[in-house]
Amino acid sequence: MQCKGGKPQHSLSEFFYIIPNEWANKCNKKWICRACMEAIGSDNALQDKNMKITNTKRYCANHLRSCSYFAAKYSSEQINHILSSATSSKEQAHTDDEEENDSTHSSNSLLA
Repeated sequence: MQCKGGKPQHSLSEFFYIIPNEWANKCNKKWICRACMEAIGSDNALQDKNMKITNTKRYCANHLRSCSYFAAKYSSEQINHILSSATSSKEQAHTDDEEENDSTHSSNSLLA
């Protein structure tokens, strides 16, 4: 799924609610953990500045790692799987970029 700017959402997106019209910076919106919203209520979560985090995979993963509401909702095995798949998708994308650069470099070497 792609966002308005064409940037794909990260793998932890399904566990967060996007706060409409609230930006952390000019590139990232503010998000709230769905488990937190369910536990304390959406109105309370939207009012609490400490509940709002920046939409980056690193901040989202850190929040889920320390969120007691998320831990109550999912088993530790599920949490480890969710967080490790988020990390592995980043590493896979990095590996794909390196392979693309290597193949481009190899084809340029053949032309020289």
